[in-house]
Amino acid sequence: MELSYIEDVSIEENGKFIPFKNIFYAYLNYQTEHKFINFDDMIYMALRLLIDDRVLRKQLQNRFRYVLVDEFQDLNKAQLLMMQIISLPQNNLFIVGDDDQMIYGWRGAEVKYLREFNERYGKGIVKDCPLKINYRSSKKIVKHSKWLISYNTSRISKDINAKKGAKRGIFEIELEETLWEQAKTVTNWIKQLKARENIKWKNFAILFRYHAFQFPIAMALDSKNIPHSPVNGQRLFSSKAGKDLYSYFTVILRTDDARKDDYSRILNRPNKYFRNDIINRISDWNSFVKAETQPNLCSWEREKLSYFIKTIKLLKQVTTFSISPSSMLDKLNTELKLINFYKDQSRQSIDLDEASENVIFEVIWALSYNFKNIDDFYEHMHKCLFNKDMTIGYYDEDIFRNEVKL
Repeated sequence: MELSYIEDVSIEENGKFIPFKNIFYAYLNYQTEHKFINFDDMIYMALRLLIDDRVLRKQLQNRFRYVLVDEFQDLNKAQLLMMQIISLPQNNLFIVGDDDQMIYGWRGAEVKYLREFNERYGKGIVKDCPLKINYRSSKKIVKHSKWLISYNTSRISKDINAKKGAKRGIFEIELEETLWEQAKTVTNWIKQLKARENIKWKNFAILFRYHAFQFPIAMALDSKNIPHSPVNGQRLFSSKAGKDLYSYFTVILRTDDARKDDYSRILNRPNKYFRNDIINRISDWNSFVKAETQPNLCSWEREKLSYFIKTIKLLKQVTTFSISPSSMLDKLNTELKLINFYKDQSRQSIDLDEASENVIFEVIWALSYNFKNIDDFYEHMHKCLFNKDMTIGYYDEDIFRNEVKL
């Protein structure tokens, strides 16, 4: 995507930096041998052909007198180079793009390619045709979105207005402290508006930032018997944070069902720096509570094990007092600093379009408010993890689903 110089690329494995060159060429050879190709290869391999084959390059350049590029703001370096090669020598380019709609940064797109287009091809030659009318949205939506995005520091200034005769529209903001409160507010708003104006469920849609946010929304809609798009709960609890919480709850609530993997997970996450040989000797409750008596332990290991075992025992005692699942998650976080751990883990990730583990934890915490009984919440976690068809929601079986779209 970014056409990096191969000699400069390396990967980190167990603290060591390994040159990527040999791995990359082995991958290319494997692809050629098996005739495999992925999305990025469609551009990359075509580029290699264009650069290596002068005759083919000239044929294509002479074949296309005009080149139209849509969604120009989403081009990465590889796509940009392909456009530059094919459009030569005439450079009869017609590009359509909007820097305010650039969403593919994770795929190598950069706003600067659009902002610097005039400089690249010559200010006196390029002609700008700004489209200043929004034909889709009401006046209030256009006004407020224009005001909000004007705060972007790296953008092309433009004055967008709603079309003549556009509806005035409605623009409201409701702020809530937690995800669960947000989900409830959205649900109540939908229910009230439907009752007041007799709107069909399918005329409502809820937009969210991460896939994970759909779960508390689905639960809140379910609490009011509102039909919505199917939501599969397995994905949420298959995350690292989801599996962590399931293991903690299993050891604390269902001690007899806890397996070696559960103990290994709670001893490793958050990282307590116990040696593998210490963890490998723990496979059930009995070996867990006696772990501090293992031979050959350093004083800090014995001390840390003792403290952790006492913490888990204390949390087990707490569950006998009809504690709510949300309060239990609060105590887990307080005792083990889970959110801080997940935030540290998230800093190592560069994927901005997937919810980080601390966000996943927040989502599961929001879900827990829908359960008064901790055992019911645990059963829900269990079903989501091990039942592939575990869906959340009431559905209308009509072929044109009359449901809120998530």
